Order: sequence, then C-alpha cells, then structure tokens
Amino acid sequence: MKAQRVAILASCFFLACGLGSGRSGDEAKSEKGGALSAVASEVVSADFPAVLPCGGSGTARVVMRNTGRETWTGEAGFKLGTVDDSDDFYRKDTRVYLEEGVDVPPGGQAAFRIELVAPDSPGARETDWQMVEEFVQWFGAVAKRRIDVQCGGGGGGGGGGGTPPPAGGEVELCDGVFADSSGQRAATAAIQACVERTGDGGELELPAGTYRMDRQLWINRPITLRTAGTAGQGGSCLNGVRCAVLQAAPDLYVENGFVAIAGEGVRFEHLVFDGNRQARLSSRAAAVCSGGFNRVGFNATAQECTGCSFYLSASVNALCGSGFEWIGDGAEIIGSSFKDNGDNSRHMMWADGLTLLRSDGSVVRNNEFIDNSDIGFISGGARGGVFIDNVVHQERQLAFGGLMLDNFNGNTHGDFEGAVVRGNRIQCTSQQCDYGIVIGPHAWYPSANTRGGTVTGNVVRSAKLGIVVSGGGGPDAPVGLFGNDVAGSPSGARFTCGQRQSGNVVVAPDSFVDTRGEQVLRFAVDGCP
Repeated sequence: MKAQRVAILASCFFLACGLGSGRSGDEAKSEKGGALSAVASEVVSADFPAVLPCGGSGTARVVMRNTGRETWTGEAGFKLGTVDDSDDFYRKDTRVYLEEGVDVPPGGQAAFRIELVAPDSPGARETDWQMVEEFVQWFGAVAKRRIDVQCGGGGGGGGGGGTPPPAGGEVELCDGVFADSSGQRAATAAIQACVERTGDGGELELPAGTYRMDRQLWINRPITLRTAGTAGQGGSCLNGVRCAVLQAAPDLYVENGFVAIAGEGVRFEHLVFDGNRQARLSSRAAAVCSGGFNRVGFNATAQECTGCSFYLSASVNALCGSGFEWIGDGAEIIGSSFKDNGDNSRHMMWADGLTLLRSDGSVVRNNEFIDNSDIGFISGGARGGVFIDNVVHQERQLAFGGLMLDNFNGNTHGDFEGAVVRGNRIQCTSQQCDYGIVIGPHAWYPSANTRGGTVTGNVVRSAKLGIVVSGGGGPDAPVGLFGNDVAGSPSGARFTCGQRQSGNVVVAPDSFVDTRGEQVLRFAVDGCP
C-alpha cells in the first residue's frame, strides 16, 4: 500500500538509518551460526578517487553499517581506522571519528569523510579502512580501494601530462582522467576523481554519452556538473538537447541513489540520471525494493543540500522509491523532466518523480512529470515555496496522485505557509490518477494536518478525484483553494480500497480551507488508497 511506502521513505532519510539492510537474519549472524556478534560491521559504500595527482589531495567517503548488537558511540571509542595503523594516502592520526553526537545503533549506518593526500611518486597503491573499538579490537569488513597516483609529464610549460587515453574511444573528463562514454564499462570512479579535482565554485563538464554508474557519486562542494557544450542552452535533456547520461549499472546495489549531494551550492545542468529499471528487474536491488525497502531504488538524493539546483535535466526509470529525493532549503528545480519512474502495477515497485521532503524557499517551476508511478511531485514541507507552471501527465500507467502537499505521516514539518501552487496542469488520461492534487495526509494516514499553502489557477483533467483536501490546513493557517479549473472526475470511482464517492473538488471535514465562496463537495476522504 502507498501508506507503507511513504512511512518507509520518510523514516529513513538520514544516513544513520536502521531499516532495510538487505541482509537476512541468518546473514547477519556470526560465522559460527550463533547470535549476532557484540561488534560487527559491513561496508555499505566506499567511494574513493580512482586517480590522484602526485602530492595532490582528494576526499573519500565510506559508509559502514553496524551489524552487531552493540551501539557505536564516540565515547566508547568506535572509529574508522587505517588497517595496520598506516596508509599511503592518510597523513593524520590514522583514525576518522564518528560525527559529534552521533550514535549508531544496531542496523544503523555511519558515514566517514576521509581527507586523502597522495604520495609524491607515481604508481598504484591500496588504501584500506576498518572499524576499530579503540584499545579493544578491530572488527568487521574492510573497505579497500586502489588509487592510481599520476605525476604530470615534462616539468615545464605545455605538454600533455597525465595518462594517454585508453583504446576503445574513451573520453577525457578532466586532465589525465578518462572514462568510457558508451555505457559498457564503469565510470563512477573517474567522474568522482574529476569532481574532487574541481575547485569550489568550479565547473566540470562531461562529454555527451552514457556513463555506467557502478557505485554512488558523492558531491558535497559547491560545483556545477553539466554536459559539455550546453552552457547557455535553453532546451532540456528530453526536449532537444543531447546530454550526458549517468546510468545505473544492471547489478547496482546502493542506498540513497547513485548520485548523492550535500553541503551547499551543488548545481546540475543538462544531465540525465537514468535508473535503468528494465535492466535491473532481476537484480538484488529489485528484490529488496519489492520487499518494501525502497532506498536501493532511488536515482538521486540531496541530503541537506542548501541552495542546490537541478536545471534543464532529467531523472528517469528509477527502480523504485523516487527519481530524486530532496532535503535542503532553497532548492531550485527548473525546466527538468521526471519520467517513467517505478511501476505502479508491481507491488512496492512504485516511485515518485520528485520527492521534496523538506525545502523551505524552494522553487519548482516549468518541470514535466510524465508517467511516474506513485506521486508525480510530492512535497513534505516548503515554507514560502513556489510550485508553478509544472506539467503532470499520466497516460501509460496509473499514479496514486499527480501533485501532493504532505507531511509524510508526521516525519516532515508539513508547513506550507506562504507557499504558492499555481498554474500547474495535471492531465490524467483515462483516469490514470487516483487523485489529481492532494493536500494533506489523511487520504493515507491520520497524522497531524499540514499547514497553509495557496492552491490556485491550476488545471486538472480526468483524475478519479480532481482536487482533495484531507487533513489540510489549520484554524490559524488554512489552505487557500480557489480559482482552479477541474473537470472530468466522476461522482464515484474505484480505488485500491474499493468503490468510493468522488468528484472534481472535495474538502474533507477534517480540513481548514478558504475557498473564497466557491462551491466544493464536502465528505470524508481518508485511508484510501
């Protein structure tokens, strides 16, 4: 059911999340077959630069899961350490500490940022990391990667430096770093290496082509990533502009998407994030999705990214969960496409187009949400947000809803005071939307009402129920609902919960709405679908 999916989605959007390890109980037991070990760990992800220049610096990110029964705390001495207390790429005290105040319970995850410095001589070397309980024991899986250290050629002015391009038509992403742009071989490490070389405020341009994403690309610095040669172009990736496509590998298994951003000022322009859903239907990730843990099916996440943007780009074919889940104020999502994410006909395999969990002051404008399978665009709170002139079109598959203002069962603030939802066009061909626009959570779950928001000047056609306010607004922060053009909804329709009363514009008794005297239907809409 939709309610189960939203509860999982909203309860787990920070890295220290204990849901969905993807491991059975037997797999998590000790090798001797007994109960869980007191301390144990596994590697969730280990993102290291593939290449570093001699003496150059870079950033790695390792995420470890607590698979034991004891909570990791800094006070108890739990850290990530360099194996054998030495590492060619780490020149500090051989330890990386848990973030201050962060405790990692059994099943939870800890993310470690590692500042690397390459040796001064060329050659490939390993860097390896393991959890340690200080003065007690090393334990769990080792995160190990090989980094190629390259020194520039020639020493004096000019000259190519770096490594010559390999055979097979690979493209140069940045000085001396090459990647396959045909989608046949893994490219994440090369892109990550170039991201690390790009200075704050800089730009990294990827030649148009397809890049296979075999792990997560992590960006937490203010840079622009775009397709080469598209700066200043007005068209979008699915509407006339040839773009670089970051495509999930068929066997990709990673939580929180194959692209993740944090910090501030990260900007994507003219890029396509492709979840490669059809090729992944037999993968481990698909099995975990269908079991109810959807974070392994995301295309991308913004994890507390302030002032970040997604411009004239696209997120398509997510396996499940969301084409893009976003947390961070001041988001700008403009002129982009969210298309064919998830599959409504397969249990728990549905996906939103854009899941804006929380972004005060956000702008979501002139985007298209086409044939997504859960909610085309859903927001869990956006004080002062501007959601205008977007298009939602459901033609090939059913969606639970076109556009929704929500609070994710109370897991987000659900405050839309000062927000404007205007000029959006929701077309639900042959009633391929249960709801056109949904305001408030009560159609799914009985959490507190959302607050505020003005919904006006929108066009909704042929949804089973056009606009519904159920659990929306409060006495001091009512929903403004007026001036919308809604047509084509029947007086009754079949939802997943059965045959229910319906109509064009419905306000439930649990809501506080300013309709400016316009006529609406009034009856309860709750717990369905």
